Amino acid sequence: MKNILLFAFSVLLLCAACGDDDEAGGNANDLAAADLHYDGDNFSAPIIGNGTHLMAARLTANDLAEYQGKTLEEVLFYLQDVPATCELLVMAQNTATEPGAVLFGADVTDFVNANGWNPFTLDPPVAIPDGEDLWIGVRVEHNGDTQSVGCDEGPAQANGDWILSSITTSWETFRDFTAGESSINWNIRARVSD
Repeated sequence: MKNILLFAFSVLLLCAACGDDDEAGGNANDLAAADLHYDGDNFSAPIIGNGTHLMAARLTANDLAEYQGKTLEEVLFYLQDVPATCELLVMAQNTATEPGAVLFGADVTDFVNANGWNPFTLDPPVAIPDGEDLWIGVRVEHNGDTQSVGCDEGPAQANGDWILSSITTSWETFRDFTAGESSINWNIRARVSD
């Protein structure tokens, strides 16, 4: 009887320990809620070598059409491991394969947490452009092989896996970066003003 009670207590304790944890100051599900994103739930983060890498999602004019007259208020991204440096960027339209000017940039290295969603309020917020794209990116510096910016299991959406890496030095999809070996979407999301 004592063993049965001990086993039942152990299972109860284990179940309580496996519940939803708060991440970065709030409930993980609340933090992951966003208006604009291509990704699904975090699955992992790809190992990317030494250097500077900018992972981004391109939000097309069609994606943004219903939000005309509003602003981007917050960006959320998932980090598995904290990189040497981390910068949040919102960029204007240039071409379908390369962003334009930086509209918002912030070094967030001292404010990011590993293994969770990292929400950042844009101050000032960025106006949703009329008929143009926005790119949202996270630039990281790796001092060796690192799993930093999180991703879902895929498959990749058309604009959910852009990368500019010091390894290749030009914008490409992560699918192309890995020669078709990986089909994922970055865990990068945005909230729009009410």
